[in-house]
Amino acid sequence: MDDDREIRDLLAELLAALGFEVRALATVTDPEAIAVLRPAAVITDLRVAGHEPHIAHLERMRAHADLAATPILACSGDVFALRRHRRRLKELKVATLSRPFAVGDLERRIRQLLAGSSSSP
Repeated sequence: MDDDREIRDLLAELLAALGFEVRALATVTDPEAIAVLRPAAVITDLRVAGHEPHIAHLERMRAHADLAATPILACSGDVFALRRHRRRLKELKVATLSRPFAVGDLERRIRQLLAGSSSSP
């Protein structure tokens, strides 16, 4: 999920080229809209439309029975927000990746999450 269409489309194209099945979404506030897709993982921007990090949205996703154990990767170019919310993101079992990132780092992080490893890259 990313509210910036260019980033969302580029990331979807990149992930598809790496062999992942991708459903790119703009910002979704209802976790049910994500859960019905039965994702193996969710990759989301930490910030939406320049607003504060959407920790509440991540909390709603984690509270949803069908998403509680789904790996989530929050990406952001706002390194300060990632640091500021590090403890809460860890509590929610949300992995993070700062932007810009290398394609190899993104692929490695997603494969770790899908394999059940939440260790840092």
